[in-house]
Amino acid sequence: MLLDQLLSTKFQLLAVPGLDQLPDTELTQYLRQYLIACRVDNKSAKTILIYSRFVGYFIKFLISAGISANLKDINQNHIRLFIVTLQERNLT
Repeated sequence: MLLDQLLSTKFQLLAVPGLDQLPDTELTQYLRQYLIACRVDNKSAKTILIYSRFVGYFIKFLISAGISANLKDINQNHIRLFIVTLQERNLT
């Protein structure tokens, strides 16, 4: 029961702003679990927020590009395309 509470959306969303705005995907669920691991490892709140935002941007990118946000469907090219998109965004 305690583990279910720790993994619950409500618990996670209280600590990480913007996480509640991500679509419910497999990758989002893994992100929530990873953020719990970051807390256990005593990562700073700022580090956890940065990790959450960056992966959140990736999830939003996948969905806007019509790419599945399931881990088995993501490949190196999707990640490279995301990085190129970020690089081009910083050029303008």
